[in-house]
Formats: sequence, structure tokens, C-alpha cells
Amino acid sequence: MTENNNTQDEWRIIEAVLFQSSEPLHENHLRTYLENPANLKNILSRMQTFYQHRGIHLRRAGKLWSFITAPDLKKQIQKITNTKNLQKKESQALTEILAIIAYHQPITRAEVASIRGAETNSTILSRMVSYGWIKTLGRKDTLGKPMLWGTTDTFLHHFGFESLNDLPSVDELQKNGFMPPEPENQLIFDDKPEEQKE
Repeated sequence: MTENNNTQDEWRIIEAVLFQSSEPLHENHLRTYLENPANLKNILSRMQTFYQHRGIHLRRAGKLWSFITAPDLKKQIQKITNTKNLQKKESQALTEILAIIAYHQPITRAEVASIRGAETNSTILSRMVSYGWIKTLGRKDTLGKPMLWGTTDTFLHHFGFESLNDLPSVDELQKNGFMPPEPENQLIFDDKPEEQKE
């Protein structure tokens, strides 16, 4: 009985912390609220199942967790509240660079430029760093030791992915009109990237 009460209390604590947060929370942060941090994985898994048919869902993006509006209700909620999608429309260059990094990470700035066929503007990289979408993953063991870039859990959360394995394939991108079918463009999106280990 005591164990069940403790488990229920831990569930309620994690639920409350996630609910009140305006930003996604890292698993390490959530563990600090538990007497037994090892219980977190089980609590989050059960919580995801509990909320999967409700008006809000518990979403994982890498090691970040947050409550979101159920995807099938977004349009209805926007109509009711008369809100507009405030997501910024990023420039084509930023989108191309971010896509190359996501699919080819870890990757250097010069390698991004080579794949893209155009210079990689440092201002665009700085902007993506400020958004929390990319980070340095060390340096490449070549002449000059250039920095390696990769995506973050914030990137996953912003674009609605649970992990890098959820990135769309070339066929999916072409089918939905996000990239033309020309063979040269396929170089940007060879394969889905492997999950980065922290």
C-alpha cells in the first residue's frame, strides 16, 4: 500500500512539474523531484499511455518532455481561440543548412557548404545555436580541427520529432512536396542519421 501511494505521489509530482512548465524539461531535471530517480522512466512511459487518448499528450523529444495539445485538436483549438500559427518562417538557406546538419551529423561547416554548393554563413549557424537547434559535437580529427555540428533535443521538440529516427525519408519529403525529385538534391538527404549519444 505504501509503495502504491509513493508511486502515485511521484506520478502526481512529475505531472504537476511538467504541467506548470512553459518549456520542455530534461529527464535529469525531472529525476531531482523523485525519491527514487530510477522510477522516472516507468512513470513517463505510463503517463504517455494514460494521456494518448486525451486532449493533451505527453511528448518526448530526445530526453526532453512536455505536455502538448493533442495533434488532432490543434486546428479546432486555433479556430476557437482565433489564434494564428506564430511559427517563424525561416529563410531557405537556414532550412537547407539545418536539414543537411540533421541528416549528416556530425558534420563540419565546410562539409555543409560542399553538400549545399554554397557558402555556409556563420550568422545562420549562430542563429540556429541561439534557437538551441544545433550544438558543437567536438572537433574533426583533420587539418585545422574544424568544429563538428549536430542537432539537439530542442530541435527535435521544435519540429515535433521524438528522435532522429523520426526524420522523414527522401521518398516522404518528395511525396509531400518538400523537395523536388531531381537526383542531385538527394545528396542532401542520403539516409536518416544515427542517434547521437550523449
